[in-house]
Amino acid sequence: MLHNILLTYKTIGLDALNNNLLLTNREDRKYIFPINLLETVLLRCQENYAVLEIADNRMFDYRNTYFDTKDLSTYHQHHNGKKNRCKLRHRTYIQTNDSYFEIKTSNNKDKTTKERCKAQSINDASSLIAQHSPFKPIELSESLCIEYKRITLLHKIHTEKITLDIQMCCSRNESKISFDKLIFAEVKTMTGHDIEFCSIMKEMGIRTGSLSKYCIGIANLCKEVKQNNFKVSLKYIQTINAHATS
Repeated sequence: MLHNILLTYKTIGLDALNNNLLLTNREDRKYIFPINLLETVLLRCQENYAVLEIADNRMFDYRNTYFDTKDLSTYHQHHNGKKNRCKLRHRTYIQTNDSYFEIKTSNNKDKTTKERCKAQSINDASSLIAQHSPFKPIELSESLCIEYKRITLLHKIHTEKITLDIQMCCSRNESKISFDKLIFAEVKTMTGHDIEFCSIMKEMGIRTGSLSKYCIGIANLCKEVKQNNFKVSLKYIQTINAHATS
């Protein structure tokens, strides 16, 4: 059924998506909801959004490897509510075999910027890290791997991009946890006003949150880290993941 719904969408190509200003400077809003609501969400978006298509595919496999300091500085910055913070990751697009090192920075005005460079590993991103983060490459090591499938929607009129992440699996060392009953949605816009996807979420009773996939993975696989400020969100996620059905 999901495949059939995606086939009814108008499509956009990678060039159109890459030309969009939302790649580098935007406002982000996050939502988490049970997978059994995904078809309804896609049907609600059908009229006013187009779906990314590459080589006849409309759903894509991602692998993100996150880097952090030994004491998990970037995780604790988010947990402690630090406004100016960053996350560092190596991202691979499985279908196209493209790889980038990316640095996402959130500032005290709730704006997110993303800088990236083509890279096969962190060793190819030394200049990027030095220029756009407070860290040195030697301070960083792999802290979490996240794999998932993604559907990307772009509004036909407004500057508004939606990502819907499915079948997320997090791994750290030998430990793994799957969130296959959850959808991790993110809306990316130039401003925080009149966002159609946010209106859809509100009408469906789905609330926005600020917990990143990285923090969710670390909090669940690294029990010794501070989690006090995430407890409500983590309990909500665990409850849905345990009881939702597709």
